[in-house]
Amino acid sequence: MRKIRLNLRLFEGEGGGNGAEGSIAAASPTQGVGESGQEGQGAEGPAPGTEGEEGTGAQEPTPEERQAEYRRLKGEYKDLFDQDVQNLIKRRYTQNQDLQRQLNAYAPLMDMLSVKYGINSGKVDDIIAAINQDTGFYEDAAMREGMTPEQYKRMVDLELKYRQAQETARQAQQIRQREDTYARWDREAEDCKGIYPNFDMAVELGNENFVRLLGAGWDVKGAYEACHLEEIKSGIAQQAAADTRQKVAANIRAGAGRPSENGAAASAPSTSKIDVSKMTYAQMDEMIERSKRGERIEF
Repeated sequence: MRKIRLNLRLFEGEGGGNGAEGSIAAASPTQGVGESGQEGQGAEGPAPGTEGEEGTGAQEPTPEERQAEYRRLKGEYKDLFDQDVQNLIKRRYTQNQDLQRQLNAYAPLMDMLSVKYGINSGKVDDIIAAINQDTGFYEDAAMREGMTPEQYKRMVDLELKYRQAQETARQAQQIRQREDTYARWDREAEDCKGIYPNFDMAVELGNENFVRLLGAGWDVKGAYEACHLEEIKSGIAQQAAADTRQKVAANIRAGAGRPSENGAAASAPSTSKIDVSKMTYAQMDEMIERSKRGERIEF
């Protein structure tokens, strides 16, 4: 039977950069162990056509096998997959709403320019072409700057290109900062998981308060503690109570096994007298042995 070793990290959200589908990495199948117990040789010998170091084979899974494994994992983690998809849809919906509001704000300006230049298509490129052909659009500003309309137009074009280059650089910087932030959140999430085993970054990203705190500059641990303060306090109290019970039980066990001090538990000497005439031979033999060991016998 061919064995496949999987390295699976699903549903890490934007921080993991994997989207809703997560990532599935399948390592090369290991060779079977034959009946003789030696590695690298199956019951029917190594698979034909496989080569590798020192005779070991390496075969990548086929696209069909990867699809089948992905469907199996998606079914097994359906609840987490669906939740991650919903979070992704929410983010995209919010971004689309912001973009739509921005476009709606530009609509009156586009309508005015379309009427001025008689553009019926409503296309931005057509309006820009009409403005570039309108020398009167630049005449007043060119006169104030002491330039011809053509010179002023070239200056405006250069300024626009410069602004576009600045905007491109700004967006690239934002992308780098966002990626650095996601990487930092990943590290902080691992640290938080070590302190609070119940922490789940994918679940917390569905918590609006948690996301809002992260956006305000909080670290993952601080945001989680702020959102789950009562739960954490309750867990600490329960743990403290359990520790106290364990300590009390340990002290009781230690006290029960402690030897008595100052001979308090020593038995009081017997005051009964022994009648030698009524002793059996066994009792006399015992007395003799005790006497040989140095014990003083009194009757």
